[in-house]
Amino acid sequence: MGSFFAEVYYDPDANHLYHCRTFVRTEEMEEYAVYIDLPEL
Repeated sequence: MGSFFAEVYYDPDANHLYHCRTFVRTEEMEEYAVYIDLPEL
């Protein structure tokens, strides 16, 4: 299947998927980098 990222907008109260976008380039993840905290393994 390969590697990819997904951006999903889901409303659990309405059980509705509003938007889904997939991408493979890591550059497109840069806007999310400030929200991700990955401790050392």
